[in-house]
Amino acid sequence: MLLIELMMASVRDLDDIMLLCSHDRHWGALKLLRVLFERTTTLKYIAQNPSEARAFLDFDAMDWKAILSGIEERFGIKAKPETLERINEAVKDLREKFRQEPCTACGMRKQTSWTPRSSQELAKKVGLEHLHFEAFVLPSKFIHPTYFGTSQMSRESPTGLRNILKATHTLAVETVLTHQRHFRGSPLASSLVREAVVGFFRVWKFSPHDFGLRDYLVNVGIDGDSELR
Repeated sequence: MLLIELMMASVRDLDDIMLLCSHDRHWGALKLLRVLFERTTTLKYIAQNPSEARAFLDFDAMDWKAILSGIEERFGIKAKPETLERINEAVKDLREKFRQEPCTACGMRKQTSWTPRSSQELAKKVGLEHLHFEAFVLPSKFIHPTYFGTSQMSRESPTGLRNILKATHTLAVETVLTHQRHFRGSPLASSLVREAVVGFFRVWKFSPHDFGLRDYLVNVGIDGDSELR
């Protein structure tokens, strides 16, 4: 259920990025690229580590508490007592389960989300570290009000449309392959999936990433001396 929901949400991310790119709204597409990257990284990690799904789902209580508290404070609408009791109990259990001592250097607790791993650690675990800079670090400078991002956006349009589209295409193929590996056992069992992978290299020609399918790609004429660099 969780994997399917992550995939369905990714479809909307993909549509929005492509819509923005087609209308020359590249700054918006770049910012949404981080959303797609994080969702795809989470999808792959949970697919490879099913036991981690419970932690992801349990942290939903934290979000519900924040949302319901905000609605009550802003609009004066309060959830049913039994609902609040259930969520508060879940949050309490969650804090006990993930209790950690504050960092001696910064004073903050190490784990502030469903996993103690950083975005870079998760990306490395699932083979997406090659996109971490372009699809996470760089977009973050424009999502948050950094001076770097502010000065860039106030002066010119981004010049990396090609990079945005290539990263988006990579994440789309990764999502398809994750679906096939998890539900069908092998991504190569589907002719549509094989075409999607080969099609990626027809479009972009060169890539440092083989999607974990190097032997197949070499067999169809995509070898390490040309496309896979």
